[in-house]
Amino acid sequence: MLRAFDHPAPRPETAHDLPRLLVLAPRYPYPIIGGDRLRIHHVCAQLAERYRLTLLCFCDPSELDAPAPPDGIFDSVEKVVLPKWQSRLNCLLALPTRVPLQLAYYWSKTFERRVAELAPQHDAILCHLIRLAEYALPFDKPRVLEMTDAISLNYQRVREKASHARLRSLIYGFEQSRLEAFERQIVDSFDAAVLVSRADRQFLFSDDPARGQKVMICSNGVDTDEFPYQFSPASSGRIVFIGNMVSLQNLDGADWFARAVLPRIRARRPDAVLEVVGHCARLEREQLGALDAVRLVGHVPSIADAVAAADVGVCPIRAGAGVQNKLLNYMALGLPSVTTGIGLEGVGARPGVDVLVADSAEAMADAVLGLMNDRPRARVIAEAAREFVERQHRWPAQLEPLVDRLGELLAALPGAVRGDGLRAAPYGASAERATRPH
Repeated sequence: MLRAFDHPAPRPETAHDLPRLLVLAPRYPYPIIGGDRLRIHHVCAQLAERYRLTLLCFCDPSELDAPAPPDGIFDSVEKVVLPKWQSRLNCLLALPTRVPLQLAYYWSKTFERRVAELAPQHDAILCHLIRLAEYALPFDKPRVLEMTDAISLNYQRVREKASHARLRSLIYGFEQSRLEAFERQIVDSFDAAVLVSRADRQFLFSDDPARGQKVMICSNGVDTDEFPYQFSPASSGRIVFIGNMVSLQNLDGADWFARAVLPRIRARRPDAVLEVVGHCARLEREQLGALDAVRLVGHVPSIADAVAAADVGVCPIRAGAGVQNKLLNYMALGLPSVTTGIGLEGVGARPGVDVLVADSAEAMADAVLGLMNDRPRARVIAEAAREFVERQHRWPAQLEPLVDRLGELLAALPGAVRGDGLRAAPYGASAERATRPH
């Protein structure tokens, strides 16, 4: 099932002279909730200043007839519904193959046909996440892969840490090796690829520098207007964790903090509470809501308002990859924060100056208590953190290399021949891919 919305918002007449970019996304990026939607929205907002964008994406049935977004980023938006039963069947059929289930889940003949119809009308293709990478391979034009994270690194860490989610940990362990092999090889079939963290690039390409050189690092940013500085000089006992609890990494981090860290804090600060801000489904709500001194705030219209006057923001992430947006949000808000080493990856903040880093339950409890009880020191850290994100993590500056690289690729047309005079062979152009089920 497919819906199309043409020209959802007026654009200047000069826009008709801009190159056309086809954006393929596994999710409809509205409303802008969650890290993947936030990322692709800002990527496209920057690209829209130089290119005319068409969005082709998958969506839930409830999103099919949603009004076209009014922000003017996309010239047209097309959505395809992929039934859950079809995705599950796709995954079952992929089990005896080497195809990652991440890709099999998104196999769709309808989507494939629509890409084939739209691609010739566009000058380049941008794929958001590796899940849709193969849809771009048949077309002889500049192709950019917005990988965001090394998903295989995320899965490896989940398998090692999130032992309480046994079924999902088993699935992640089964999928991890397939994903890692695919992520390493797929960059050969694209003119450029993007990750948000050097740690992710190091994990995938430390032993393959030639491939690694094709991968740009464009970190995440933060909107400092949406997240204004609002340090609270008085201690309220409130500790906040921002995150979507459907994410196993967030659920594991919140659960670990509530069970292992919070009791240590409350032994010295009985008024301390953990407030979890973000979507929380029924099962996750039952799991976290049963824990002592945990308040489930849920989804809120304004994160800044929800966490105002809190003492500390925590990022107790033990599994995951990429950049933790929650940490950037804390730092922009003037909310002194404590993170694990994994949570700090890709951010580049200075431990002990912009943020405190602790990996054990004892060390994290001590760090949080220090910020709760010593508000003058907390203010110094909050001010340094705000200055850091203003200087290092504004979206336009982070994404400029991607916008410029796409411009270089388009400037090299016609011909679309790479710098070495060769064209990369598509990954997976085997009988296995050619005969994949739909």
